[in-house]
Amino acid sequence: MPQERQIAYKIWISDLLSGKYVKESGEWDPNYLFVKDKKISRVNIIATVVDKLTHEGANYGSIELDDGSGKIRVKAWREDVSLFSDIKLGDLVLLLGRVREFNDEIYLTPEIVKPLKDLVWAKIRKLELLKEVGEPIKNNVFEKEIINEQKPIEQPTEGNRQKILRIVSSRDGIGYNDLINESGLDESNVKSIIMELIKEGEVYQPRAGVIKAI
Repeated sequence: MPQERQIAYKIWISDLLSGKYVKESGEWDPNYLFVKDKKISRVNIIATVVDKLTHEGANYGSIELDDGSGKIRVKAWREDVSLFSDIKLGDLVLLLGRVREFNDEIYLTPEIVKPLKDLVWAKIRKLELLKEVGEPIKNNVFEKEIINEQKPIEQPTEGNRQKILRIVSSRDGIGYNDLINESGLDESNVKSIIMELIKEGEVYQPRAGVIKAI
């Protein structure tokens, strides 16, 4: 018999990337990711588009999504490439899609990709996830950069945190180096503060090297 439509789980991207991909042998049994005792075949994600690859008339296209916990590619073929036509870099989007794996890469195929005009949806989704599934599994590129530097990070003070948030909120996006220069703080302190603000859903990275308030 045809398979029932699977639940589209709300989940952190980093949790998806840490899951174990299972390929079912049955004709109607969908493949899935095993994450925190759940078999996840479909997902419901709110995240920012940080990369896009499409060509007019092409049979393949992709976007990359970042929800502050990690990044994942969404790949489309043939007529499904049109789902990306109205999507731009920096857009906050709602994605319904299916989990796939190829060459050890976990990725998604889209069913629905909808731009969200009100950035408050990112905060709402963060609160939902914290309540329903808890903190994300650590898989953030921004955090890895800090760890790889192997430098002691100065504990950010509340005053410095508010200074960074005030500067970011006053701009429609600010470059990372400009933020360091304008704040007058050292680089490790700024990185630590930005990492915390991303986790809290106060800011996000619409593209590499740019910070923007939500």
